[in-house]
Amino acid sequence: MVRACGRWPLSTTAARSPVGAHPTRRAPRFPAAIPVDVTVLRSGIPYTIPGRATNFGEFGMGAMLAGELSPGDVIGVAFRVPEVEMPIRTRALVRHQAKLQCGLSFVGLLPEQQMIIERWSRRMAGARPPGGFQESAGTSPVNAAALTSPEKGQHYRIVLLVLAIVLVTGGLGWWHWNQAWQDLESRVQAKVSPSQPRPRVAPEAMEQLLIHKVDPVLPETAGHPGPDAVVLNAVVGTDGSVMSVRALSGPTALVSAATDAVKWWKYQPYLIHGQPVEVETTVTVSFQGTHPTD
Repeated sequence: MVRACGRWPLSTTAARSPVGAHPTRRAPRFPAAIPVDVTVLRSGIPYTIPGRATNFGEFGMGAMLAGELSPGDVIGVAFRVPEVEMPIRTRALVRHQAKLQCGLSFVGLLPEQQMIIERWSRRMAGARPPGGFQESAGTSPVNAAALTSPEKGQHYRIVLLVLAIVLVTGGLGWWHWNQAWQDLESRVQAKVSPSQPRPRVAPEAMEQLLIHKVDPVLPETAGHPGPDAVVLNAVVGTDGSVMSVRALSGPTALVSAATDAVKWWKYQPYLIHGQPVEVETTVTVSFQGTHPTD
């Protein structure tokens, strides 16, 4: 799984390629069901999106993901070529995005990674494997009738071997596709299923994480000559922004001003086991020293 990604600098070729449209492919792609993990940066935090490839070739792939990407994004991608143990981890450029389907172009493949993908593509295209049979001298490659019986038998054996490889590869591909699809559905279901209750954090602990605070403005219609305070329940998102605010106590005339101020507050993300989570906390907004609006 790729853990570091973002907008890496692209090569000149990748930078000149059109984004947002389906570009002309430099090499064919073949149907494939390969589990794929895509890593993007969301609010400065690496975020992994699971998915599966729908087609695959030497320069890119089409994929169905459990999240949205934007054309032009440079992302981290990790996948495993069928029948190859070593996973491939590289960067890719998002060419197009339609609902959950997108097209990716590989960026910066290592030579050994390129060789693995090329060998797989040639096998899927039905190319002759290295060291395969050669026509005897003086035999035209397009004149099958000129082959002798031993040569014909060798030719048939190779054809049968290729067909067996295709059938085995197809069976393994179907099995991988089925497993990957079940895994994708379970992950998507987990994302849309009701989540656990948000952790509640003490006001003192959240106050230490506060990095941006907006003071409230006392409205002219408040009717309170002295200082006063409003107690609010706030939901803080994984990026530290205040997602929602609900009044718990305080003068009705001051609730709106207090709510408007707290919505602009910003915290450092609250971490549990090193991962940012949404939390609830209690915020007390004091109007002491504030002045009514002009």
